[in-house]
Amino acid sequence: VLPEIGPGGVDRLARLVERVAWAGVPPHPLRRLTALLPPDPEVAAAVGARLRLSNRAARRLAAAASTGGSDGPELLAYRIGAEEAADRILLGDGDPGAVAALAGWQRPRLRVGGGDLIAMGLEAGPVVARTLQAIEREWAEAGFPAEAAAQRAIARRHVDQALRERQ
Repeated sequence: VLPEIGPGGVDRLARLVERVAWAGVPPHPLRRLTALLPPDPEVAAAVGARLRLSNRAARRLAAAASTGGSDGPELLAYRIGAEEAADRILLGDGDPGAVAALAGWQRPRLRVGGGDLIAMGLEAGPVVARTLQAIEREWAEAGFPAEAAAQRAIARRHVDQALRERQ
């Protein structure tokens, strides 16, 4: 049924079952299917399409099959989603206990938008989008400070840099 399952698939599944039990999280069928497949998002996406999984399930399967990244659990969850981050942690080599940090995790919200950057002196256009992405990246890597002043300070630095580069 799934020719992609190679000799290492059963070993990865057994390892996942142990890590899930250790972390104290409920098992999930997509996570287990991912463990059987090679750690390749393209293979996982092809399997998801062939099995006619929903778009959301197929994306989760492919995200779980991806490897790499040494982000902490919250930063990983912010980038790819909480369920996908838990999958990747449990299927990877990191500490399975890190999944506990994602229990009840809510995606933080950056309170700086494009209008704020224009008010700080940027001209509307692609530079606003690029600057906003840089601000969001720094804010996330700083641990998602919720204080408006901290977010504005990050924004101010990036706006000033964008204005200097424009000159």
